[in-house]
Amino acid sequence: MQMQARFMIGQYFPGKSLLHKNHPTHKIILLVIYCLLIFQLDSSLQLLSAFPLIFGTFWLCKIPLSLVLYGIKPLLILLVITFTIHGFTNSQDNHEILFQLGFLTASYQGLEKGLFFCLRLLLVVLGSSLLTLTTSSVQITYAVEKLLTPLKAFHFPVAEFSLMMSVSLRFIPVLLEELEKLIMAQTARGASFRKGNIKERLKSLSSLLIPLFNSALDRADQLAVAMEVRGFNPDAPRTSINEYKLGYADIVTSLTVVSYLTLIKVS
Repeated sequence: MQMQARFMIGQYFPGKSLLHKNHPTHKIILLVIYCLLIFQLDSSLQLLSAFPLIFGTFWLCKIPLSLVLYGIKPLLILLVITFTIHGFTNSQDNHEILFQLGFLTASYQGLEKGLFFCLRLLLVVLGSSLLTLTTSSVQITYAVEKLLTPLKAFHFPVAEFSLMMSVSLRFIPVLLEELEKLIMAQTARGASFRKGNIKERLKSLSSLLIPLFNSALDRADQLAVAMEVRGFNPDAPRTSINEYKLGYADIVTSLTVVSYLTLIKVS
């Protein structure tokens, strides 16, 4: 499994599902509504009940489960830290103490709260990844520009901001692919990134970060030159090659997501 395939956010997975057919602006608004509804759920059981909706959407979009599982891997460290912080810092006098490790005290209530925040974080990340997996960078640029259009009245650079966001998302898998090549090249030269103490590992990482930054700056320079040669002007009025309209797919997905999460909340 390649490194860029292990990182879901920033990738686009073509398809013909209902979510793929949704208006890009509608998908961003729906993601915001989804996150707000997730934050309204106040128990771990309710959050667990939301996972069938997410994994069912991945299945309907024909996104491989392996991609989802590998995409979660970069979050494991953050999830462990989140669980540890809440699990060992919410022990009060009225809490049932489970065990104690030195100055760290774990309680049932603390561990339950740690699990709650981990599930919430995982649901938000999986929902956000669905946006980029089913929406191309061109569509995201179109949607962001449409949503921020009112800010033009305050002289906010809407076109530049949406373009910057689109390019950033597009270059995430490109830079990960470049990082994978650098790791393979350094490993072939005898470098080791998993052995030695912390100082030796940080020194090994410097052999990756410096070339990676150089490559990123070089790609940015090439992109800037290419856009300038083609006469790109962000302030010039532009039209879109595709005109998107709200349709049946948008209504179905909105009703499904809102109804499902609302039912979980009130049940």
